[in-house]
Amino acid sequence: MAGFFRKAKHHLGNDNINTQVKKGSITVSILETTRELNADIILMGSHSRRWLKSILMGSVTKYLLHQTFVPLLNIPAKKHG
Repeated sequence: MAGFFRKAKHHLGNDNINTQVKKGSITVSILETTRELNADIILMGSHSRRWLKSILMGSVTKYLLHQTFVPLLNIPAKKHG
């Protein structure tokens, strides 16, 4: 995963991109880190193993959309096969 983010930073040409790995409640950790870093945006990747779930927004994304004070960009995973 770290390699992916290094490549993304290089591709985007922006050294101000910050990535972190934390333990704990995912929603609380994301919101706290967003505030601590004074982040401009939250970028999330999403995946679903079921067709219905791919139509419906995940619970983490829904929660963050209602609680965050910055834009949230949710990128669905590329489907294989």
